[in-house]
Amino acid sequence: MSDFLVFIGALLGTYVCALGFVVGMVKVFFPLKSKEEWEKIKILEGEEGHRQASRFRRVPQAVINQSRQLV
Repeated sequence: MSDFLVFIGALLGTYVCALGFVVGMVKVFFPLKSKEEWEKIKILEGEEGHRQASRFRRVPQAVINQSRQLV
């Protein structure tokens, strides 16, 4: 009888651990966020992209003058 209880306990323990692992992986790969949180993320990503784009658009005047002198 004792071996049977150990067997059932091992099966239930394995099932509970596997279920916990699946729940954890789902939370990692498919985070449940509200619509407001997704909008905040999109706004922050847009601002970051704008900042990076504006950094690349600014070319120092000296570089422009140098390229004209080489032509």
